[in-house]
Amino acid sequence: MSTVTSAGMLAAMSLVLASGANALTITNTRSDSVTVTFSSGSDSFEIALDPGESATEACGEGCLLKLADGTGQTFHPDDHVLIEEDGFATAE
Repeated sequence: MSTVTSAGMLAAMSLVLASGANALTITNTRSDSVTVTFSSGSDSFEIALDPGESATEACGEGCLLKLADGTGQTFHPDDHVLIEEDGFATAE
């Protein structure tokens, strides 16, 4: 019985991960390419985005995004962040 329950739990977890729960979506709305530093917990890495390109990253309790000019802001899981000419915004 516990094997069936474990398999069911794995299937449910896979469905949640595939749906983007606890994920942050970042979209570059600028006319030029940008590189943003993404930090969540102890993980930190750079994401390069061409104009109009989006990326989705796992975001536990909050994620910090930072642009090359030093502009930084913390966002919540499930936010859709827009990188605009003058910084960050969230999609409504």
